[in-house]
Amino acid sequence: MKLTLDPEELREQMTLWRSAVDLRMDLRPDIRAHLIVRRRDILKNFEKTGRDWLTVLRLCKPVPEDARAHAALCADVEEFLTWAQAGLQQLDELAADEGGG
Repeated sequence: MKLTLDPEELREQMTLWRSAVDLRMDLRPDIRAHLIVRRRDILKNFEKTGRDWLTVLRLCKPVPEDARAHAALCADVEEFLTWAQAGLQQLDELAADEGGG
């Protein structure tokens, strides 16, 4: 089986998602409120997505000339996963500080 993957599209998705969740882009107030209220759920979904993408990417064997590009994409997805996990950890710490954790 041969597959093609657009690594830039994947990177653009991760960048857009991070920018939106981190509120680094102009958003309507209702969307901003939604992202704030649902941050934990969104980050959990992104954590799962990152893990799933890594599973698929690690099962792929790139052709030799694409080995570096494949490794770089895996690293970018790992960074996305780490960002989601760090966000969840931060929420856990805030909840503990507030006596809710």
